[in-house]
Amino acid sequence: MLPLNIILFIYSTIITFIYLLYHTTLMAVICVYFYRVYVWTDDQGKKLKCSAPLYFDYALSYIQDLLTDEDVFPTKAGSVFPAGFVFLVQKVFLLLFRTLAHIYWSHYRETLALGLHPHLNTLFTHLTHFCQQHSLLEPEDTEPLQDLITALGQYILIHSAGGFEGLEDESWFLKKCQKCSHKLLLYV
Repeated sequence: MLPLNIILFIYSTIITFIYLLYHTTLMAVICVYFYRVYVWTDDQGKKLKCSAPLYFDYALSYIQDLLTDEDVFPTKAGSVFPAGFVFLVQKVFLLLFRTLAHIYWSHYRETLALGLHPHLNTLFTHLTHFCQQHSLLEPEDTEPLQDLITALGQYILIHSAGGFEGLEDESWFLKKCQKCSHKLLLYV
C-alpha cells in the first residue's frame, strides 16, 4: 500500500532528524515537558498508555500486519473478503489520517527543515480525497483538520491554474494552516 510506505518514510525521517538534533543537547529536557500520553487498544481490548512514537509504531505495525494477512486481504482469485472488511479498511485509513495529523501538529517544522512538506501535503491531499470519495472517514474524524484540508484543496486549484509563484505560495498556505493548529491539540 503506497500511502503506508510514504507515511513510514516521512515519519521515520522525522524521528531520525529529531533524534540526531536533540539527542546530544539539553533540548531533550524541554521535549519531555511537551510529552503527551496516547492510548492504544491491543488485540485483547486492553488499553495501553504509550508515547506518540510507540502509539504510531503500534498503528503502522497493525496496518502492515493487516495488509499482509491473507484472510483479510486475499490475493487469490475467487477468495472471499471477510464480513467486517469495510470496517477494517475504515480503521486503516483512520490510523493513517491520525498519523498524518500527528505529523502536522508535532513535526511540521521538521518536515519544512527536511524539505518533506510538499510530499506530506501531497500525500495528505490524496489520502483525504480518496477517503471522501469512498466514505472511509466520518466528518468528526476529519473535523480537526478541516481548515487544512480546505487550504490544501484551494492551494492545489490555484497552483494548477498557474497562480501564485515562489514564496507567496508557502506564506499563503502557512497562514491558512495556522487556523487549524489549535484544533489538533485535542485530536488523536
